[in-house]
Amino acid sequence: MPEIGEEVQVTEKIVQEETLVKKIVSKRVDKIVTWQERREKMKGVCKNCHNQTHVNNFYQQFDNLVNLYDEKFAKPAQAMMMALTEDGVLNPKAPFEHEAQWVFWELWHHEGRRARHGASMMGPDYTHWHGMYEVAKHYYMKFLPAVIKAAAQKSDEMKTKYEQKIEELLEREEHLWMKGLSEEETEVLKSTYKNRYNE
Repeated sequence: MPEIGEEVQVTEKIVQEETLVKKIVSKRVDKIVTWQERREKMKGVCKNCHNQTHVNNFYQQFDNLVNLYDEKFAKPAQAMMMALTEDGVLNPKAPFEHEAQWVFWELWHHEGRRARHGASMMGPDYTHWHGMYEVAKHYYMKFLPAVIKAAAQKSDEMKTKYEQKIEELLEREEHLWMKGLSEEETEVLKSTYKNRYNE
């Protein structure tokens, strides 16, 4: 990122009589604007059509989606990839050697990006069906198994190590839904519906 007062070279493309001419132009960075300042300016744009409550609710919802994505999927996946690299399972000079590397990249750049961008543009289908739904599906059904597969190619000990890591990960509260409901939880749910619908 350029510093205030630093000169940067910008290439301007100028079309002259159907030919493309490149001209180097010096420009000076006048001010560096933080993301918080940029957000406040954007909120000002939003308030041209929406009230303050609507604008604040949108940003809260957007931030919550990004935080959910980061904390539940992105950071744990990144930690898993770093551990695999440290253990010599993944070669940092061959970034797409294993399936786990491809799926990791897609979790960030493909469905993950769609979810974040969908939320930023208030697009529920892109936020959910083309975004977080696919993030979750690929995280649980492709990424985690691919981690074990890559570890198993290194050694049986590595396979066992990563099976245990994933088992511990799935014990976290945000992943417990994968195990399904206990008998007690099922009975409470049935009772709730029975009372609600007078059945």
